[in-house]
Amino acid sequence: MEPIGMKINEPTRNHVMSRAVNWTEVFGTRNRLNKRPLLKLKNILQKGFSLTELLIVVAIIGIIAGVGYPSYLSQAEKTRRTEGKAALTEAAQKQQQFFQERRRYTANVMELYGKTGATMETLKGLYTVSSELTGGGVGFTLTATPVSDGLQDGDFTLTLNHLGQTTPSEAW
Repeated sequence: MEPIGMKINEPTRNHVMSRAVNWTEVFGTRNRLNKRPLLKLKNILQKGFSLTELLIVVAIIGIIAGVGYPSYLSQAEKTRRTEGKAALTEAAQKQQQFFQERRRYTANVMELYGKTGATMETLKGLYTVSSELTGGGVGFTLTATPVSDGLQDGDFTLTLNHLGQTTPSEAW
């Protein structure tokens, strides 16, 4: 009586018969009589990139740089603009403090910091801050002007008045 199930040495439909690989069929031979090159082996061991592959990579990098670089410049300009905004905000706070102590505003920004001079440069030197009195001395307007030939040259001139109003609105 045979056991139920398959026989031990009997192949089934799902069983794959293995056979020895003839490497000379795969790679060819290389001896004095047969000069057939090892073409398939050469393709397997090929190193480096083709010119087409390199050109495709260069084109992709060019496209990414063409799209990304202008965005980077725009963001860098906005980041540097915050220096002008911060200087105006600080000067406005100093003006309010000056008003509480002396009951008047000053047209001289440097007087707010206990120094002499009409204008003040920001820390990184991107903007010059100036002040002018408005309404017969009952108000002030602070202005941050980009330094000519600086990184922000050609950017907006930022203003802030005693009421907290800012211009231009797209820069704030």
